[in-house]
Amino acid sequence: MELYKGETLSITITGHSLGATLALLVADDVSSCGPEVLRIVNSQDVITRVPSVFVSEEVERKLTSSKVGGGVLDMLDEYAHTGTELRVDTKMSPFLKPDADMACCHDLEAYLHLVDGFLASNSPFRPNAKRSLARLM
Repeated sequence: MELYKGETLSITITGHSLGATLALLVADDVSSCGPEVLRIVNSQDVITRVPSVFVSEEVERKLTSSKVGGGVLDMLDEYAHTGTELRVDTKMSPFLKPDADMACCHDLEAYLHLVDGFLASNSPFRPNAKRSLARLM
């Protein structure tokens, strides 16, 4: 920071899945002001709805009835995503199966392909989007 003092400085820190969480923690640690966060979400990726997606009514009843479990539920109530969300969708791409499985929907290559083909939420998918998707098709 001292070396570039007086200049506009921009640091980009990225990550996928758990790496994105770690990137957010690092960004917060190295930032002298609030970091700007862009969170890219594939609508078909269930991982982006964690942790609440995994708490069924039966699990909730069991947690509520235990001493420790109530604290877990309180934690889940306080959990929130952060940053500005850019929502993409596997179904936007003519190159991905519309009924793609969970592994495809969470795959980093699929995310990169969807971001590359995204123009705007009200625009069609860019047909010349790059990325090798042979193993996802």
